[in-house]
Amino acid sequence: MNPYHEPSDLELDAEIARAQHRGKTMQPLYARELHYHEYEDAFFLRLFSGVTVTVPRMLIPRFSSLSTTELRMAHLTPGGSAIVVNDAVDYSVPGILRIISGIAEQRRIAGSIRSEKKTAAVRENGRKGGRPRKTPA
Repeated sequence: MNPYHEPSDLELDAEIARAQHRGKTMQPLYARELHYHEYEDAFFLRLFSGVTVTVPRMLIPRFSSLSTTELRMAHLTPGGSAIVVNDAVDYSVPGILRIISGIAEQRRIAGSIRSEKKTAAVRENGRKGGRPRKTPA
């Protein structure tokens, strides 16, 4: 049995339309300009939305061990969705914004909260054979 399903032209067109919509939705969170300021040890980002953000390098987990030379070579991916250093280390601009705003930590904490209602739902799903499989759209 071959699990691969060759998408039809209609399915491909629908996926392309969804991807274009996601791109338009995310673009305000992408950067159009990036500079590394050595004196401040921080990145300056100008987003497509017009917002400017200065991010201390130490707040970006994978960038804390990079040299100043490597940081000066940092550049944006086409479209501004990520910062790339030496074509090996990168971090998404929306991901950086989530980290510095505290949203990532808030989501992590919210997902780990246990309630009686959650526990009951998990037990009930377990009795039914686990989480239901997602059906293809």
